[in-house]
Amino acid sequence: GDKKPAYFIRAFAIGFLVIWLINIIPDIPVYISFFSTAAFNALLYTVIDFSPLLIIYWLFRLDKKGWLLLMLYFTFSFTAASYSLIWWLIPRHGFDLGIDKSVFVVRIGFAALVFYFSNRKDVLETLQVSRKMQLWTIACCSGLVAIYFLLQAGF
Repeated sequence: GDKKPAYFIRAFAIGFLVIWLINIIPDIPVYISFFSTAAFNALLYTVIDFSPLLIIYWLFRLDKKGWLLLMLYFTFSFTAASYSLIWWLIPRHGFDLGIDKSVFVVRIGFAALVFYFSNRKDVLETLQVSRKMQLWTIACCSGLVAIYFLLQAGF
């Protein structure tokens, strides 16, 4: 109860690093093949998948850039999981392909928890995130969500 938010932010950063490593290590050959093709999409996926390293670094240093990237990263994660859940809930051509939808629910729940705890007043004060920056970040993230859904809908 007497530990400061900085302790929990750093613990989250270390836990995030461990989870990221567990997920990224099996895919290392894929990223190596991406660089041999040098296709734009392949490089973009690589940058997106390795962006948590910047988040982790800046969060561990208690820098507000880490908070900003965390919000953007989990906005993308939340949006993609929500869209996928909605997409797979509807049977296609009368068939249910048996996709395990619980993965999407867990991702949505985890992203929601990150949003909740990252926007607590004590966390924002520790990371020196102003109210104005918080509101602008949330507005930008909301705009990105809208753009994502519009692009997925074919606009």
